[in-house]
Amino acid sequence: MLLKGSEVCRLLGLGNTAGYRYLAHLQKHEILKPIKLPALKTPRWRKDEVEALANNRDEIECPEFAVN
Repeated sequence: MLLKGSEVCRLLGLGNTAGYRYLAHLQKHEILKPIKLPALKTPRWRKDEVEALANNRDEIECPEFAVN
């Protein structure tokens, strides 16, 4: 199943602004990879990958994410 960006933010427990910035951060460090479908403008993310990230957030090796 694929999720929209707003659904990913909600699943991770973040607001929209911080959530989309966090998604960009995860993409930049290749932790989550977006799936681009030809008929849609915005990318989607795999639900199983997002749930795994939400459950194991402390174990992921990634530079720290900070919201101003």
